[in-house]
Amino acid sequence: MMTFNDPDNIPRVCRYYNDTVQEEWERLEKNRMEYAISSFILNKYLPSPPGQIADIGGGPGRYALDLAAAGYHVHLLDLSPGNIAFARTKAVERGVALQQATVFDASQPFPYPDNHLDALLMMGPLYHLVNPDLRQKAVGEAFRVLKPGGVVFTSFCTMFGALQAVLMYNPQGLEQEWATMQHGINNHQLGFTTAWFARPEEVILLMEPFETLAILNTEGFSNNQQEVYRNMEPDLFQKFLERNLEFALSPYTLGAGNHILFAGRKPDASK
Repeated sequence: MMTFNDPDNIPRVCRYYNDTVQEEWERLEKNRMEYAISSFILNKYLPSPPGQIADIGGGPGRYALDLAAAGYHVHLLDLSPGNIAFARTKAVERGVALQQATVFDASQPFPYPDNHLDALLMMGPLYHLVNPDLRQKAVGEAFRVLKPGGVVFTSFCTMFGALQAVLMYNPQGLEQEWATMQHGINNHQLGFTTAWFARPEEVILLMEPFETLAILNTEGFSNNQQEVYRNMEPDLFQKFLERNLEFALSPYTLGAGNHILFAGRKPDASK
């Protein structure tokens, strides 16, 4: 595996998300099926509220605010000061309380004692930790701070998604991107910050410390057809959600979406 060392990467990621706060907030409104599938998995495996949850790399707080509204004690940590400021404003608008909303770099030790959290979301930072040692460190920190029996949710960008983006936006760049994709690292000059684009087997290997609860692609069979769902009436959307979940949870479709979501549990030796 190629070791990717770029001292400018974390500042570059921070600048990217500072510049795209509103766009990131609206992304899950546009990608309605991804949001619905991810929310379904969260609701299925999270313990009942209240509980201590950290959303690390949670962006402008879409999931953090949902969980706070549901009665959890939520700590939102993100690299981007713009995202944190936006989340604080949204929390006031929605009348929900975040226990914490602060700037944090997920490559650093997590600011919690051992066996402290009931659940932890890392649905953003792992694909921005392009150095594999930093990804392994972050997963180890998640394992450390979770209580035995605590649950973790992690998201990954896929090679499938990266190559679809080349097809859509820069087909002339195929050979260059194909070469870099053999190491899972994209060319940030094509419009997205530098990131790690994973194969399913790499996700499974990285998350090995945890017992697997679910692993799936979060678009189902939708991928870049999310616009179809924007104004779909609720009953029909629910039917598509059910079929997308059935499709997404098949191991044969794991790499056929733009994102992979992993849900796992820290083993409890007392049981």
